[in-house]
Amino acid sequence: AFVYMLANKKVVVFDKQAEEFRLAGIEAQALEFHDGVLFYAAGNEVFRYVSEGVTEKVCILPDPLAVIRDLFWEGEVCWMATTHGVYRYDGDTFQVMLENESATFLLMDQVRRLWVGTLSNGVKMLDRGQWLSWQENDPVRPLVNNQVRTISQDDKGNIWIGTYDGITVV
Repeated sequence: AFVYMLANKKVVVFDKQAEEFRLAGIEAQALEFHDGVLFYAAGNEVFRYVSEGVTEKVCILPDPLAVIRDLFWEGEVCWMATTHGVYRYDGDTFQVMLENESATFLLMDQVRRLWVGTLSNGVKMLDRGQWLSWQENDPVRPLVNNQVRTISQDDKGNIWIGTYDGITVV
């Protein structure tokens, strides 16, 4: 069994049996393990890691200047957080879900709401076609800081938003 991780934009493989780390020879901005397959993003492209040294291109964003920062699969759909927004790819077509945002992180919560962390504009949450925002100094939906690094959900359904200045729990 293997564990895959990113370190300085390089894919690192840990072989549990041999207890060894090695570089996979792949540069990437994001990794996602889905249905037993490793996917990774490099620039504006998503690849499937087939085996040692063998990859297959899954898709290329229609925006050649966008860089994918995070991705995850929901069934057959790939969601991508990019420097120019959020994309949804169904295997044939791209749909822009959020434009003109430098997205850093994605989370689909337990009730299927999409949470998007941004580089400088807080958090956006898509719930049944409506976007809600959390931002620093917002009296209704406040956030510690607008630079979002990570978003997670605990067993009780709380959303934990990690920023450069601290954590907000929603």
